[in-house]
Amino acid sequence: MSQSTPESGPNDQQPAPAANAAAEPSQPSPAASQSGTTTIAKKWSIKMYIITLAMLVLGIWGTVDAIVVYPKRGARAAEYAEFQHLQELKSSSRLANDLASVADPAKVLEELQTKARDGGAGSVSGGERAKLDWLTQLRLIGQLEARNTTFPRTDFRKEDGQPVGVGSADERLAGLTTKFVTPDGAVKPPSPLSWYDIPSQWIIAAVGFGVFAWLMMLILKVRSKTYAWDAPTKTLTLPSGDKLTPSDIAEFDKSKWDKLYIHLLIKPTHATLGGKTLELDLLRYVPLEEWVLEMERVGKVG
Repeated sequence: MSQSTPESGPNDQQPAPAANAAAEPSQPSPAASQSGTTTIAKKWSIKMYIITLAMLVLGIWGTVDAIVVYPKRGARAAEYAEFQHLQELKSSSRLANDLASVADPAKVLEELQTKARDGGAGSVSGGERAKLDWLTQLRLIGQLEARNTTFPRTDFRKEDGQPVGVGSADERLAGLTTKFVTPDGAVKPPSPLSWYDIPSQWIIAAVGFGVFAWLMMLILKVRSKTYAWDAPTKTLTLPSGDKLTPSDIAEFDKSKWDKLYIHLLIKPTHATLGGKTLELDLLRYVPLEEWVLEMERVGKVG
């Protein structure tokens, strides 16, 4: 049989209130005087369920942000950049559908990015900057396609559950002017997306759901184990079914007592666990601590 190991996971760093390494009871505690089985510590369970719920909420939050909130923000930022693109076009030349449309947005975006990178910010004109911002926001939300950059078109955005119809470039400019320019002439640009905004939300979602799954497995693993105590014979039955009495234990190692763990060094004469060291978790299982201390007390007396 393999050596028992503790379950990994969050653990209180407080010493057990019932006893510590320097003081063992001279008389058996009430719990050690009665036969029974362990239960999961209520304090530990509550803490684990709270953390598990928090991780689930974090995962859902990150997913909603990545799928709904941030794409919606990017779509609005793209509309504002499109508004600027159409304004620049109207001020410098005629506002026609063919001039306002971008038939190959991926190629144009790459060209503008290369121009801005190689020539610096001053190498890109105002109209090109607006077009660059428009196409960049569309790429960040996965909508960089010709069907979203030409006129007329059926937009990917929806109102009342239906796709928005975009007419001519003139009509689009008029509609976006109403949306972004207040009656007193003030313009309130929306906050654009950065390249890392949506990926970071997916990372948050992955962390949340990943830790949630790990904690759920830990809780199920802890709940699947039970220790039993026979008070008259001072026999501890392990989750594996192996039995220990005080005479089977060579040493009660309390070097990790402050972390609520104890190591039991088993005598070589034990039929199944001889020569092994067992680590028992005294935090999660109650009243395991009292039973172990009673075995130690009886062993010293004997």
